Amino acid sequence: MGYAISSASSHRSGDVMGGGPGLMMGTSGAGGKDAPVSSLAGARSQAQSFADRLGLRVDEVMQFERNYYAKLVDAKGNGATEVLIDPASGRVSLEYGPAMMWNTRYGMSNGRGMNAGGGHGSMMGNGRTGGTMGSGRTGGMMGGATGSAGVGHPVSIAQARVLAQQWLDANEPGVAVETAGDRFPGYYTLETLRGGRIEGMMSVNAQTGAVWRHVWHGAFVAKG
Repeated sequence: MGYAISSASSHRSGDVMGGGPGLMMGTSGAGGKDAPVSSLAGARSQAQSFADRLGLRVDEVMQFERNYYAKLVDAKGNGATEVLIDPASGRVSLEYGPAMMWNTRYGMSNGRGMNAGGGHGSMMGNGRTGGTMGSGRTGGMMGGATGSAGVGHPVSIAQARVLAQQWLDANEPGVAVETAGDRFPGYYTLETLRGGRIEGMMSVNAQTGAVWRHVWHGAFVAKG
């Protein structure tokens, strides 16, 4: 197949298409007001208010121990980006990690947005040294990316599943990736399973094959 997990990969900037720092750092949901969220329906409503600003719609919503997650799609149903909804405030923001760092349409390309003008290595980590996002090997607050398949060799969804499973087998034995997966601009996101039940998520870069474990959710609760 020609792809193998190797040393930690570094992030590069994408292109911020989502309207600036507000969409990165968190925006109010329905009606422009912050309000606690305690259900999948409430999270969907808040996420749709955010999606409206991008001309998108909410597809899938998931509840985790620490946050709600929503997949946003375009008019054709193609994956666009991923967002988190804070249960305590109802505020919505682009998801940490791949949605910010790897998304080639709605992410952080060219240094615009969260860390405009100065690059983002010190804020987000770079897969090697940590930082706020941290790295897959050294930890950090939000986890990070590890592995590289080599720039210039696009990764298919089937190859992404293999790379993700290789990482799990080496680091979290007993956890498996789903057989489907979602495609977003520049990367894929896969649900992870333990005993056939959802237990988390991870992403694979569509260009390099780098793997990023979503460590910010906590335990899975529900999906709708």
